[in-house]
Amino acid sequence: MKKVLYVAFSMGSRNAAGRSFRIQGRLVHDGSVLSESAVFLHSERTGNLVFDLPYEIPDGPYVISMQAVDEHGNVIGRGSQTVERSTLWSGAGVPPEPTLESIEESPLPREEAGGVLLTGADKDHGYVLFARSPLIYVYPDSKPKRDEVIRSLSAQAVRNATVTLSVAIYPARTLGNLRISVSDLKSKDGILPSDQIRMACVDSVPDATGAPKGTFRYIPELLRPISPKGSIQPDCRRLWITIKVGREVVPGEYSGKLTLVPERAASTELPITLTITSIVLEDVPSVDYCMLMTYEFTELTMPWSEEEKLRIRAAAAAVLRDYKNHGMTTLCLHSPFVLMTGRDGMPALDDIFDGLRAVRDAGFKRPIVWYMGHLVQTSKPRHPGNIRGFDENTHLERLRYLVKTVSEHARAHGYPEVIFLPIDEPDDANQDIEGRRRSITPLLVKTIKESGARSMVTGERYDQLGRPDYLVSSRLDRRERDRAHADGARYWVYENKVTMQCTSPVFARYQYGYFAWQNDLDGLSSWTFQNTQNAAGPPGQANPSGRSGLDVYLTYPAPHGPVSTIKWEAIREGIEDYKLVYQLVKRVNRMKAKGMDAREYQAFLHGLKTEQLEPCCDATLCKAREARAFEQRRDALIAMILRAEEGLR
Repeated sequence: MKKVLYVAFSMGSRNAAGRSFRIQGRLVHDGSVLSESAVFLHSERTGNLVFDLPYEIPDGPYVISMQAVDEHGNVIGRGSQTVERSTLWSGAGVPPEPTLESIEESPLPREEAGGVLLTGADKDHGYVLFARSPLIYVYPDSKPKRDEVIRSLSAQAVRNATVTLSVAIYPARTLGNLRISVSDLKSKDGILPSDQIRMACVDSVPDATGAPKGTFRYIPELLRPISPKGSIQPDCRRLWITIKVGREVVPGEYSGKLTLVPERAASTELPITLTITSIVLEDVPSVDYCMLMTYEFTELTMPWSEEEKLRIRAAAAAVLRDYKNHGMTTLCLHSPFVLMTGRDGMPALDDIFDGLRAVRDAGFKRPIVWYMGHLVQTSKPRHPGNIRGFDENTHLERLRYLVKTVSEHARAHGYPEVIFLPIDEPDDANQDIEGRRRSITPLLVKTIKESGARSMVTGERYDQLGRPDYLVSSRLDRRERDRAHADGARYWVYENKVTMQCTSPVFARYQYGYFAWQNDLDGLSSWTFQNTQNAAGPPGQANPSGRSGLDVYLTYPAPHGPVSTIKWEAIREGIEDYKLVYQLVKRVNRMKAKGMDAREYQAFLHGLKTEQLEPCCDATLCKAREARAFEQRRDALIAMILRAEEGLR
C-alpha cells in the first residue's frame, strides 16, 4: 500500500466557467521535489490531487504548489501553500499532537477454578488433550475441565459445507517441537483426502477490539496455517482443523486419525470419526452477505508499475476466494478516495473494471455493490472527496457518467449487475455539514434511477433518503424494514458490533445466522474485513485515543493470502446455520404442498424463531453453555431435516 497525501483545491468561478483544464501539482520538501501529480477537470471548480509519499516522512516544512493549464497550454491560475509535517495527517480540522500516547496491555480475567488435576499417568505421558467449543477461546493459562478431556474426536457434517474440529494441549512439562499430521478420512464408499483438510495452530495476537482506551489484549484468535502432512511446531497449544465437505461426497461414516509427536513426550494417535449426512446446503436465495466495504482494488488507479498491479490483483483475488469460502454472496467494492483521471481527462476506472472481472472469475453471480461517494464529492467531511467540494451540476453529471459507463461495461463483459452506493451514512448528523449530505441523498437516488440502475444507501430512514432500492441500516428498525419491503426494496443491517466492539465468536455466529433469519433481513454485513485503508496503527495499537473500532481484522493480511481468525470462522458457521434453517423450510413447504402433516416441524421452526438467542459480546465473559447451545441447535436442525426428508420419501 502506498502512503499518499490528498490535497483538495478549488478555483474561482471566473477561471473555471465552461472550460476544461489540467491541474498540475508539486510537493517540495527541503528544496527537493518529493512528488508530482495531475488531474483533468471539465467545467469543474473543485477537485483533489494525490501525491505519493515516502514511507518515512521527514520533519520540516512542505510547499504544495498547483497551476491550472488550459487546452492550449496556457497557465490560467496558480496557488501554493506551506505546511508543517505535523499537519500531514489523516483527517480534517485541528491536527492531533504528533506525540503518540502509550498503549498498554490489558490483562485478561483469569479463568474460573475447576481445572482437572493431572494424574500420574498424565504426567508420565507429558500432556492432556482436551476439546472446547470452537466458539470459546483457549488462553495460555486455560486448564481443561474434567468433561473436556478427550480420547477421540467426532462430529456430524452436512455436504457443501465445512466442519470444524479443535484440540487443545495442556502440557505437564515442556514438550519441545511438536510434529502434527492428519490422515485421510475414509468410509466404505468414499474418501476425504488429507490435502483437503486445513490445519492451523491458534496464536495469540494483540487486539484492541472492545478494550479500554489506550489498551489492547492478547486474544488467541489467529489461525496460523500448518501443513496437514507433518508440520513441526515449536509452541502450539490449540489445533484447528477445518474439513471442507463437497456436495458430491458420499454420505456415511468416515474415520481417520490425528497424530501428535512431541519432541520430549509420548506420541498420541487421536481417532477421528466424521458422520456425513445426505443434506446438501445451498445459498439462501433471498439473503445476501458481504463486508461493507472492501478495499482490495482501490489502489489500482495509483501509479504502480504493471508488475506491481499484477501483485495487487493476485492479492485481491485471494481475498475474494476467501470471501466465497466463508459464505459471502456479494461484495461492496470501495472506490479510490478521490477521483483520478486518465490521459484523456476522463475518470480512471481501473479499480472497478478490474474488480468486476475478479468478481466474475471468483464465481460471484449476484449484484455487486460499488461505493463511489468519494468520486462525486459526497463523502464525510473528514475524508478526501468530501461534501465540502460538492457542486450539484458538476457532480450529478459525473454520477450519471459513472453509472452509465460502469453499467454498460458490466453488461458488455458478462459481469454481475452493479448496485450504486453514492453516499455513506448521510443521516449521521455528527458527520454532516448543515444537513447537506442528508438533503442531497434523494437527488442522488433519483439520478441513479433515471440512469437505469439501482441504488443503495446506508442510513436509517427509507422515505427521507429517497426510497433507495437497498436500505442498509446500522440498527434493526422493524417499521423501516416493513416500509422498505412494502415498496419492493431490500433491507439490510450492517452489524458493526461484530467487528468493532465484540470479541466473542458466539456473537458473530448469532448475528450472521439466527439474527438475520429471525428478523427477516435481506442482507447482513459488517465494516470491515481487514482495516488496512483506515488503520490508525498496527494491529493492537490502533486505539491510543480510544478509537478501538479502527482495529478491525477478521483476517490478517499475509503474502500468500488472508490468515483467518476464529471470529471469521464463526461468521461462516452462522451463515451455515441459516442455510440449515432454509433446508428445513423447503421440506416443510414440500410437505404442505403434498397435503402432509407438517405441524411438528412448523412448531420447531416457530420456537427457534421466537427464542431469545443473543449471546455475550465480550469473549472474556462468555459461558461455555452459550456456545454449546448453538451446537445443540445445529444438531437439532439436522435431525429435523433428516426426519422430514424420510417422511417425504
